[in-house]
Amino acid sequence: MTIFTAKNILDAYKLARKLRKNKQEVYMFDQNLEERLIMMLNELKNKIASKSYFILFFT
Repeated sequence: MTIFTAKNILDAYKLARKLRKNKQEVYMFDQNLEERLIMMLNELKNKIASKSYFILFFT
């Protein structure tokens, strides 16, 4: 069982967006949302995740 699912990534994104809704980084991330979320999911599954995604989500 993995926690890296499309639903979990999307839920985490929605929570981060809700908490940071007026930040420029969120608007930039939203421009290619589907592509970025798929890329994040693939990187997490392959254990090569970029720290920059998580800075957006958790700072």
